[in-house]
Amino acid sequence: MFRQAIDDAIDGQYDVLVVHKIDRFSRRLKVTLEYFEKLGKTGVGFVSIQNDIDYSTPTGKFMLVMQGGLAELYSDNLSEETKKGWHERRKQGLYCGTLLFGTMKGEDGVPIPDGNTHPGLVMAFQLASQGKTDREVSQALNTDGYRTAGNRGNRPFAKDSVRGMLKNRFYLGELQDGNGGWLKGKHRAFIS
Repeated sequence: MFRQAIDDAIDGQYDVLVVHKIDRFSRRLKVTLEYFEKLGKTGVGFVSIQNDIDYSTPTGKFMLVMQGGLAELYSDNLSEETKKGWHERRKQGLYCGTLLFGTMKGEDGVPIPDGNTHPGLVMAFQLASQGKTDREVSQALNTDGYRTAGNRGNRPFAKDSVRGMLKNRFYLGELQDGNGGWLKGKHRAFIS
Protein backbone atom coordinates (compact mmCIF):
# COMPACT_ATOMS: atom_id res chain seq x y z
CA MET A 1 0.00 0.00 0.00
CA PHE A 2 2.87 2.37 0.84
CA ARG A 3 4.65 1.61 -2.43
CA GLN A 4 1.40 2.04 -4.38
CA ALA A 5 0.76 5.45 -2.78
CA ILE A 6 4.25 6.63 -3.72
CA ASP A 7 3.97 5.24 -7.27
CA ASP A 8 0.60 6.97 -7.70
CA ALA A 9 2.13 10.27 -6.53
CA ILE A 10 5.06 9.97 -8.94
CA ASP A 11 2.58 9.17 -11.74
CA GLY A 12 0.76 12.43 -10.95
CA GLN A 13 -2.46 10.82 -9.75
CA TYR A 14 -2.75 13.23 -6.82
CA ASP A 15 -1.23 16.47 -5.52
CA VAL A 16 -1.08 15.90 -1.75
CA LEU A 17 -0.38 12.81 0.33
CA VAL A 18 -2.31 12.91 3.61
CA VAL A 19 -1.45 10.76 6.60
CA HIS A 20 -2.80 10.75 10.13
CA LYS A 21 0.63 11.00 11.74
CA ILE A 22 4.22 11.06 10.46
CA ASP A 23 5.05 7.65 11.93
CA ARG A 24 2.20 6.14 9.87
CA PHE A 25 4.15 7.21 6.78
CA SER A 26 7.37 5.47 7.79
CA ARG A 27 9.20 4.38 10.92
CA ARG A 28 12.64 4.46 9.32
CA LEU A 29 14.26 7.89 9.05
CA LYS A 30 16.19 6.93 5.91
CA VAL A 31 12.99 5.79 4.18
CA THR A 32 11.12 8.92 5.32
CA LEU A 33 13.79 11.23 3.91
CA GLU A 34 14.18 9.24 0.69
CA TYR A 35 10.47 9.31 -0.10
CA PHE A 36 10.01 12.92 0.95
CA GLU A 37 12.65 13.79 -1.60
CA LYS A 38 10.81 11.79 -4.26
CA LEU A 39 7.51 13.46 -3.39
CA GLY A 40 9.18 16.89 -3.45
CA LYS A 41 10.70 16.30 -6.89
CA THR A 42 7.29 15.45 -8.31
CA GLY A 43 5.63 18.45 -6.65
CA VAL A 44 3.44 16.37 -4.36
CA GLY A 45 2.66 17.98 -1.02
CA PHE A 46 2.56 16.14 2.27
CA VAL A 47 0.13 16.68 5.14
CA SER A 48 0.23 15.02 8.51
CA ILE A 49 -3.10 15.68 10.21
CA GLN A 50 -1.89 15.26 13.77
CA ASN A 51 1.48 16.97 13.37
CA ASP A 52 0.14 20.07 11.53
CA ILE A 53 3.51 21.13 10.11
CA ASP A 54 4.49 22.59 6.74
CA TYR A 55 7.32 20.27 5.74
CA SER A 56 8.43 22.51 2.86
CA THR A 57 9.94 25.15 5.21
CA PRO A 58 13.37 24.88 6.86
CA THR A 59 11.71 24.48 10.26
CA GLY A 60 9.32 21.91 8.82
CA LYS A 61 12.21 19.93 7.35
CA PHE A 62 13.97 19.99 10.72
CA MET A 63 10.77 18.78 12.43
CA LEU A 64 10.49 16.03 9.81
CA VAL A 65 13.97 14.76 10.69
CA MET A 66 13.20 14.91 14.41
CA GLN A 67 9.84 13.19 14.08
CA GLY A 68 11.24 10.61 11.67
CA GLY A 69 14.03 9.86 14.14
CA LEU A 70 11.55 9.52 17.00
CA ALA A 71 9.38 7.20 14.91
CA GLU A 72 12.40 5.01 14.23
CA LEU A 73 13.37 5.02 17.92
CA TYR A 74 9.83 3.97 18.84
CA SER A 75 9.85 1.17 16.27
CA ASP A 76 13.27 -0.12 17.35
CA ASN A 77 12.30 -0.01 21.03
CA LEU A 78 9.02 -1.81 20.35
CA SER A 79 10.90 -4.51 18.44
CA GLU A 80 13.38 -4.94 21.29
CA GLU A 81 10.63 -5.20 23.91
CA THR A 82 8.71 -7.70 21.76
CA LYS A 83 11.82 -9.86 21.43
CA LYS A 84 12.33 -9.77 25.20
CA GLY A 85 8.70 -10.81 25.74
CA TRP A 86 8.97 -13.65 23.25
CA HIS A 87 12.23 -14.83 24.85
CA GLU A 88 10.50 -14.97 28.23
CA ARG A 89 7.53 -16.87 26.78
CA ARG A 90 9.90 -19.39 25.17
CA LYS A 91 11.68 -19.89 28.50
CA GLN A 92 8.26 -20.75 29.95
CA GLY A 93 7.60 -23.22 27.11
CA LEU A 94 4.88 -21.04 25.58
CA TYR A 95 4.32 -20.51 21.87
CA CYS A 96 4.94 -17.08 20.33
CA GLY A 97 3.00 -15.71 17.39
CA THR A 98 -0.07 -16.67 15.42
CA LEU A 99 -1.12 -20.24 16.11
CA LEU A 100 -0.56 -22.73 13.36
CA PHE A 101 -3.03 -24.73 11.29
CA GLY A 102 -4.86 -27.38 13.29
CA THR A 103 -4.38 -25.65 16.64
CA MET A 104 -6.09 -23.12 18.87
CA LYS A 105 -5.39 -21.48 22.20
CA GLY A 106 -6.55 -23.48 25.22
CA GLU A 107 -8.03 -21.88 28.34
CA ASP A 108 -4.56 -21.68 29.90
CA GLY A 109 -3.05 -20.15 26.74
CA VAL A 110 -1.30 -23.38 25.74
CA PRO A 111 -2.08 -24.55 22.18
CA ILE A 112 -4.53 -27.46 21.86
CA PRO A 113 -6.00 -29.26 18.82
CA ASP A 114 -8.65 -27.24 16.98
CA GLY A 115 -11.63 -29.53 16.46
CA ASN A 116 -12.40 -27.91 13.09
CA THR A 117 -8.96 -28.10 11.49
CA HIS A 118 -6.98 -30.73 13.45
CA PRO A 119 -8.48 -33.55 11.30
CA GLY A 120 -6.98 -31.79 8.25
CA LEU A 121 -3.61 -31.61 9.97
CA VAL A 122 -3.69 -35.34 10.70
CA MET A 123 -4.79 -36.03 7.12
CA ALA A 124 -1.87 -34.00 5.75
CA PHE A 125 0.69 -35.95 7.78
CA GLN A 126 -0.97 -39.27 6.91
CA LEU A 127 -0.90 -38.48 3.19
CA ALA A 128 2.74 -37.42 3.42
CA SER A 129 3.61 -40.65 5.25
CA GLN A 130 1.98 -42.56 2.38
CA GLY A 131 4.38 -40.91 -0.06
CA LYS A 132 2.08 -38.20 -1.44
CA THR A 133 3.85 -35.09 -2.71
CA ASP A 134 3.42 -31.71 -1.09
CA ARG A 135 1.30 -30.66 -4.07
CA GLU A 136 -0.95 -33.71 -3.70
CA VAL A 137 -1.35 -33.02 0.02
CA SER A 138 -2.23 -29.37 -0.66
CA GLN A 139 -4.81 -30.41 -3.25
CA ALA A 140 -6.41 -32.86 -0.80
CA LEU A 141 -6.59 -30.20 1.93
CA ASN A 142 -8.10 -27.65 -0.47
CA THR A 143 -10.61 -30.19 -1.82
CA ASP A 144 -11.79 -30.88 1.74
CA GLY A 145 -12.27 -27.14 2.31
CA TYR A 146 -9.30 -26.50 4.60
CA ARG A 147 -7.47 -23.19 4.39
CA THR A 148 -4.17 -22.02 5.83
CA ALA A 149 -3.90 -20.25 9.17
CA GLY A 150 -1.67 -17.27 9.74
CA ASN A 151 -1.36 -13.53 9.61
CA ARG A 152 -2.03 -13.38 5.86
CA GLY A 153 -5.54 -14.73 6.32
CA ASN A 154 -7.07 -18.02 5.35
CA ARG A 155 -5.87 -18.98 1.87
CA PRO A 156 -5.82 -22.18 -0.16
CA PHE A 157 -2.89 -24.44 0.60
CA ALA A 158 0.05 -24.52 -1.80
CA LYS A 159 2.87 -27.04 -1.96
CA ASP A 160 5.18 -24.60 -0.16
CA SER A 161 2.77 -24.04 2.74
CA VAL A 162 2.35 -27.80 3.09
CA ARG A 163 6.12 -28.35 3.04
CA GLY A 164 6.56 -25.79 5.83
CA MET A 165 3.78 -27.40 7.86
CA LEU A 166 5.15 -30.92 7.49
CA LYS A 167 8.63 -29.83 8.59
CA ASN A 168 7.50 -27.73 11.54
CA ARG A 169 8.60 -29.31 14.83
CA PHE A 170 5.89 -27.34 16.66
CA TYR A 171 3.59 -30.23 15.81
CA LEU A 172 5.93 -32.54 17.77
CA GLY A 173 5.55 -30.46 20.93
CA GLU A 174 8.57 -28.24 20.37
CA LEU A 175 9.17 -24.50 20.06
CA GLN A 176 11.73 -22.50 18.13
CA ASP A 177 14.28 -21.19 20.63
CA GLY A 178 14.87 -17.93 18.74
CA ASN A 179 18.41 -18.97 17.79
CA GLY A 180 17.66 -21.48 15.04
CA GLY A 181 17.14 -24.43 17.38
CA TRP A 182 14.23 -26.11 19.12
CA LEU A 183 13.18 -26.67 22.73
CA LYS A 184 10.39 -28.54 24.51
CA GLY A 185 7.14 -26.59 24.66
CA LYS A 186 4.31 -26.79 27.18
CA HIS A 187 1.94 -28.01 24.47
CA ARG A 188 1.68 -31.67 23.67
CA ALA A 189 2.57 -33.17 20.30
CA PHE A 190 -0.23 -32.86 17.75
CA ILE A 191 1.20 -35.61 15.55
CA SER A 192 2.59 -38.93 16.75
